[in-house]
Amino acid sequence: MLCAIIAIAVAAYALMVYSSLPDTIPTHWGADGTVNGYGSRGTIFIMPGVTLSLTLLLLALPWMSPKNFKLDTFRETYNYMMFIVTAMMGYLSFVIIYMTLHPTWDFTKPMIGGMLIFFALLGNSMGKVKRNFFMGIRTPWTLASDQVWVATHRLGARLMTLGGAAGAVAVLLGAPVLPVFFVFLALVLYPVLYSLLLYKRLEKAGAL
Repeated sequence: MLCAIIAIAVAAYALMVYSSLPDTIPTHWGADGTVNGYGSRGTIFIMPGVTLSLTLLLLALPWMSPKNFKLDTFRETYNYMMFIVTAMMGYLSFVIIYMTLHPTWDFTKPMIGGMLIFFALLGNSMGKVKRNFFMGIRTPWTLASDQVWVATHRLGARLMTLGGAAGAVAVLLGAPVLPVFFVFLALVLYPVLYSLLLYKRLEKAGAL
């Protein structure tokens, strides 16, 4: 219900501002915040549509999950993460619609800083995610071993939470946005390499 409320609120915001928009509106911004793409005012509904579609997909994933990989094994955690992902999309939708109304507004801090906060909230529960095909750090090595899955997700949870929180604070305090984001990206990608190295180490030791 909370996810549905977020999707409806984003759509309502788009509808509220639609009549005040010109026929052509900004649709794309460069890394420096300048507008470099335009489209018809109907494109204002793209982000609300994406938010609604994502909500419906997340609702369907538990039913789609194959036997032995059911999301029901961590359903409470899944519901929490589903809410955080939808809330992040809703937040980004509001920011993008506001950017459309105010093309000269510097969106970098609220957008990147906000995303990092949501990633930190996601990381807070990453360690509780059980082996499945749709959510988490799904590599060939984590899917092949519960032991590798658990260790990788515990590491990923710490890196995502600490990296997201520290990155958000750094951005809001005035640190350069792109370097902070790329450092965070490196942190959250490291568990992929870690899962391979751990799997090979356990395989060599005959511990799988």
